[in-house]
Amino acid sequence: MPRHDERVLDPDLLLDVAARERLIARFGTEVKLWCAALPELVELCCLRWHLELDHGLSGSTSRVFIGRQHSSRAVVLKLTPDLSIANEEALALRAWTVTPHAVDLLDADLETGALLLEKIEPGTKLSDRGEPGAWGQDAARGHRGDLRSDLLKWRHRRFEVN
Repeated sequence: MPRHDERVLDPDLLLDVAARERLIARFGTEVKLWCAALPELVELCCLRWHLELDHGLSGSTSRVFIGRQHSSRAVVLKLTPDLSIANEEALALRAWTVTPHAVDLLDADLETGALLLEKIEPGTKLSDRGEPGAWGQDAARGHRGDLRSDLLKWRHRRFEVN
């Protein structure tokens, strides 16, 4: 796959026919303008965050690219035409930064619907992610308690003044 600085992006990597049709089915024909602007948006994200993209994936609300940042760090670039989706996902990921249960949000451009996420390999064990303290150890052992309650307890212990 070409690097961002070569200014050549494969059109099928950016948005194949099936992915385009899924987006149109979800958002209506208005999304065609976003699809037409996608190559420029991807290029801007690649330049901004120093990305090299390897391949693209699709869902019904976004276009996702797997790649590397600064030629080494594995990342996911997620782009959506619905800015509220990007905003809500960014808010949720920021709220969950203290847990091992969510991917890290590395950066976001909410004006364009772009999220830069850490890439997690499928099957990664929680114990391999370096969870904080006892709360993370409980989660890694398969603790089944109320997650919200556990999170609040962990945060209270973490910020408790001795």
